[in-house]
Amino acid sequence: MGRRTQVGWGALGVFAVLLTGCSQHVGKDAVAQQFDRRSRLASCGSVSLPIGTYALSGQPLRCLRTAHAASRGAEATMTSLTDEAEPVRDHIRVLADGRIEIFTDNTSISGGGPGWARRVTGCVNDGQIVQQICSPDAIPGRGTQPSPSPSTNHVEVDWTRSYSSLDQLAEKSTEIVEIEVVADPSPEIVWAASPGTEPAADSGAGADKATLLRATVVRSWAGTKKSGQQLTIHQMGTPASPFATTAEAAHLVPGRRYAVYLAPFWYERGHDIRRYIVVGSLGAFAPSGSTWARITSRDAVPQRVTSDQIRASVPAMDRGEPE
Repeated sequence: MGRRTQVGWGALGVFAVLLTGCSQHVGKDAVAQQFDRRSRLASCGSVSLPIGTYALSGQPLRCLRTAHAASRGAEATMTSLTDEAEPVRDHIRVLADGRIEIFTDNTSISGGGPGWARRVTGCVNDGQIVQQICSPDAIPGRGTQPSPSPSTNHVEVDWTRSYSSLDQLAEKSTEIVEIEVVADPSPEIVWAASPGTEPAADSGAGADKATLLRATVVRSWAGTKKSGQQLTIHQMGTPASPFATTAEAAHLVPGRRYAVYLAPFWYERGHDIRRYIVVGSLGAFAPSGSTWARITSRDAVPQRVTSDQIRASVPAMDRGEPE
């Protein structure tokens, strides 16, 4: 494997990188302080790599993969060496919502180096370390699996269906939950139908892009998510360029609450990237007094429903938390 000649994210995929501080800064830079204040996660230990190597291995890799597969938080430290044998420490964190957070400490580089860096990403084609963690091929208990052939992504399949009842929405759902969308002024923009090799940006055709919305579960009518847990929603379009009119496709707004019917999103069938889509791009309701009002008008799904009607659409064996 080639030797590490660049400090920062060259080996991880260069995008969404925040660099702060320099050799003349006074005190710790902002990212270092953010690392110090982070919520501690279960430790997966640490690994030190020989010069010319840049890949997770051993127990830390197995531990992070297992935590990611189980939607549990965990963190590990990987120390690699530059060509000058100076250490660079990557603090790799698997978050419970499926995202991966990486803090890189470059301060042992001669002259202070470029300081600290941080990024948060999902399971996209985003560098070797992320792909090592997200790979389904070596998760304990699954054995080695061949990579599936590319298939039509879930958004395209689901958009072509028509729905006329809550029961039909529930049939396609794995999670039926009340959520509050996290207010994020700079949500991550990704490619809508394929992971791509370059970062997406909030420009150009909305049909080509998607916005990743983080949401907190308020209560669950069905599925595995519990109150207080977070999930990521793959929403077609971007804030600057929506995928379709709000009458045709659900457009969730950060900071607001919704009752939603969710199904897993994938780029390739069998490759779980821990994102969800709103079923049919229409299974979303906003609070309206004591009821829920649908935020789209396409198809014949009821325009106004109660919490009892949502719960009644779920088979008893699949019901989540009690009211």
